Amino acid sequence: MKIKSIITILLAVMLLVCGCAQKENDSAVIKTEHCRVDDAMLEFIFYYNYYELYSAEADYYGLSTDLTFSEQMYSQGVSWQQHLSELAMSDAKKYVLLKEAAIDLGFEYEPALDAKIAEYTDNASAMGMTADEYYKAYFGEKVTEETLREFFELQLYALAYESYLKEEYTESLTDADYSKYYDEHKAEIEIVDALTYSIPINYYGVINSEKRDSLLACKTPEEFKAWIANDLTEKNEASDTPKTAEELAVKIAEKTEVVRSYYTPGGDFSEWAFAEDTELYDTHYAEKNTGMYDIYMLVKKPYAWEKYNHNVGRIVLSGKDYASIEEVKSKADEIIAQLDANGGGADAFEALYKEYNGEGECFYYNVQDDFYGDESSRVWLKDEARKEGDVTALATPDGYSIIYYAGRGMQRWMADAKDNLANAYIENCITEFEAKYADSMTVNENAIEALPEALPGVVYDLY
Repeated sequence: MKIKSIITILLAVMLLVCGCAQKENDSAVIKTEHCRVDDAMLEFIFYYNYYELYSAEADYYGLSTDLTFSEQMYSQGVSWQQHLSELAMSDAKKYVLLKEAAIDLGFEYEPALDAKIAEYTDNASAMGMTADEYYKAYFGEKVTEETLREFFELQLYALAYESYLKEEYTESLTDADYSKYYDEHKAEIEIVDALTYSIPINYYGVINSEKRDSLLACKTPEEFKAWIANDLTEKNEASDTPKTAEELAVKIAEKTEVVRSYYTPGGDFSEWAFAEDTELYDTHYAEKNTGMYDIYMLVKKPYAWEKYNHNVGRIVLSGKDYASIEEVKSKADEIIAQLDANGGGADAFEALYKEYNGEGECFYYNVQDDFYGDESSRVWLKDEARKEGDVTALATPDGYSIIYYAGRGMQRWMADAKDNLANAYIENCITEFEAKYADSMTVNENAIEALPEALPGVVYDLY
């Protein structure tokens, strides 16, 4: 009995020691029954968010690669390091909770991981790097292809379930729901129209207050536009490299176009434009930190934007897959002919999309005029004569695209309300999932303290 007892105690101690060692070596940051995020994945999310959300407009955000994230402020009292770290942890939790709930409720989804990884290996190849070199150059030493696969398996699964939840919820919304939301959230839905123009505060040592006041004195939009046109014309005549008459006309049209704006709490323009006592055609100015006077005229008081959005599909033909641009154009024309031969409907277009672009989202709903980046697509979409079933082939910088118009979407204000309602619903779902899995989910909140404070060293050399 004593020997058995000693053996039992020894086994228990060994198991305890092994368990402690395993716990110490466990790199898990978040764990649930079916999901796991380790420190390498959290670091990947940290960098992934930076590249996806901020790097393309680093100048706009005031981000410098010469400084660490800790040395740069995201907002008052919050550094970029804090923001990116907290965002990475928040996203990781969200993805884990969504996937865990999806699995529990029997939602099945098979992410196209090979296609996702190919995006990164193609980038690596284009830069003359191996995939492993590319991962480490942009996402740090811990990140491997396995990290990417684990992350995208988690993220794509979670986002697919989120889309399912949103669709199920928004399908239940009625006109009364939208009207109620509008009445309760006018500040988030309504917009104003204004004309705006900027002039230097200090012009060759002279404060431009007289010029500012001259524009502020305009009483109608026509006067305001004429003032801008005259100012641009005078500047052009005094320029060492004047624009042609056609170029000047384009510049004037750009500068006299009505600007639509949502309310921004605390914003100088917003607080003025949305104020109840601001009248139609009132003018206002603000001084920018860049040394400019921003001068405004209100041309339409707060209103619901009733312009319709679009439902569209697009087949993309890349020029690199063809010997010449003429061949790409010929293939685009051939696809449109195929579409006509197959009946010309949305189903026929989607079948052709799968043939030429593979699996993925063919149609997008409630998109705005500028949904596609190229100018020709924007012009085609916002044509007032556009009707369901219209199709066209348009040249793009790297090939051709065939766009199919699947009909008008919702009015802009209603689409905004739908998005806001759906996002609020998902936030509530996440809160419910967090409570549901509180006892079975472990989170190492301290893991964010180990996140890097700057981009990987190689990236600095690549910028």
